[in-house]
Order: sequence, then structure tokens, then C-alpha cells
Amino acid sequence: TKNKAHGALITVHSLRGGLGCSSIVVNLGLAFYKLWNKPTLLVDGVLTAGQVSLMLDAKPSATWENLVGVETDAIDDAVISEMMCSHKSGVRYIASPRYPIAADTFSHDALKLFVDGLRDSNDFTLVDTSHDFSDMTIHMLSMSSTILLVMAPEMASLRTTMSALEIYDRLGIPLENVKIVLNNNSSSPAIKQAQLEKVLKRNFDFV
Repeated sequence: TKNKAHGALITVHSLRGGLGCSSIVVNLGLAFYKLWNKPTLLVDGVLTAGQVSLMLDAKPSATWENLVGVETDAIDDAVISEMMCSHKSGVRYIASPRYPIAADTFSHDALKLFVDGLRDSNDFTLVDTSHDFSDMTIHMLSMSSTILLVMAPEMASLRTTMSALEIYDRLGIPLENVKIVLNNNSSSPAIKQAQLEKVLKRNFDFV
């Protein structure tokens, strides 16, 4: 209904690729659905070469391409419903386009209306983003109830994590909404967790 509270929008982000962001989005979404059996949506916000549908071993009936050229005032429940593909697990997903499209293809108003519609239709919406601050990524981050900022225990990842936190602050994103995730992608981390936390001046929220 119009008065229904928005569902949770959780965006997984990192300025460094190869840290497992897409894997976290897919597995977290499947886990949420299995735990609570509530409407759960995975959004592949990577408009160049997203991997969510590949990880789901799915063949999407629609992608972000279907929204190209749709005017803001034409975005309604029917358009939103057609964009959400069903997966055999029970979750729904929005797939990356087959061919890259520009990150500024969608206007702020169109994207906000569309994402608000997604949040009205799902208790949990999990978003995979590109490793940058493109228009699409900034829109998703700004509308998120929670941001999972993923890093690995190595110097380059530490540097990009500190940069991301600084840019979030400049964008006016409340840092209390940002949860830092340490993903140990090696059996012998280059930097110890305690050392990382000392440099970041905060503890990890999830490991």
C-alpha cells in the first residue's frame, strides 16, 4: 500500500575489485530469503559487466536495458514488476545489461522512483555496485539504509577503504549507516586485523 514502510536497501561496495562483493550480495540475498521467507531482491547495479545472473546460473527475461528510454512519469508498478526476474531459489533479481550502457543513462528522478518502487515490493533489496563513484553507484549508496564496505587485509584495499569513507562523508552519507566488512581472501593475511582497525580508527562490523 502507499503507506507501507520501505524495505531495507543494502548496498555492497568497494573501490577495489576482486574482493567478493558480488558473492556477498548473492549469498546474503539467498540467506535472507531462506531465513525469513520474505520478498528478497538482488540488484546488479553494474552496468558494464555485472555477474549476479551468472552467479545465479540464471537466464534473465529482462535487464537494465528494458528501462532505457522509459520516461520518469511512465515508471509504474507494471514497469517495476517486469524488470524483476524470478529465480528458482525464490529470490528475484535485476540483471546487468547484456551490453554495457552508460552510467548516467538514468536520471536521478527516474532512478529514485524506480528504486523506491523496488523497496516497496521487497523486504530486502541487496545491491551490487561497480567499484567507483559513478552516477548509478552514488544513487544506490545515497538511498541505502545500510552500506557494506568490503575490504581485504592488504595495503591497496586499506587505502581504497579509507578513500571511500572520506568520499561517503563528502557526499553526506551518514557514516553510521556504513558497516565495514573484512573479507579474509587469504589464509595468511598480509596485515593483521588489529593493525587495520588501528589505522581505520574503528573496529570491523563483520569479518
